[in-house]
Amino acid sequence: MKFSTAKALALSISLIVASGCATEPIPVDKAIEVKSSAVYAPQLLEARPNTGKVIVKRDTGFVGSAADLYVMVDGVRAADLQTGEKVSFYLDAGSHILSLSNWAGTMTDLSETSATVADGQALIFRVGYNSAGVLVIQPTAF
Repeated sequence: MKFSTAKALALSISLIVASGCATEPIPVDKAIEVKSSAVYAPQLLEARPNTGKVIVKRDTGFVGSAADLYVMVDGVRAADLQTGEKVSFYLDAGSHILSLSNWAGTMTDLSETSATVADGQALIFRVGYNSAGVLVIQPTAF
């Protein structure tokens, strides 16, 4: 059976993609603070009474690195993150929904999680792609 160059190339690309779909977590202290031009809810960057700090950091890695990821707080676009960046929000104590999308306004490839914020406490979330290439936002200890 003859194996064509095109088939070999397609197989090679498939293997590379399958083996490297997940992004990798970055420690909070190594992540770069997002540029002010990528923040759409600057009021959430200010510490206020009865708020907790919510850090959202984007993984490093090749998958999806060409596109910004859009972070939303309670359905409102709050910031755009590039690979290796973080943003620190100060949210009122209570329950919030953190959402993540790779296309602003279209909600294709949407991931969401809840955050229960306590006064004076910090929560950390990581965003990126899992090993199946699915966009995720999840709590992390790192």
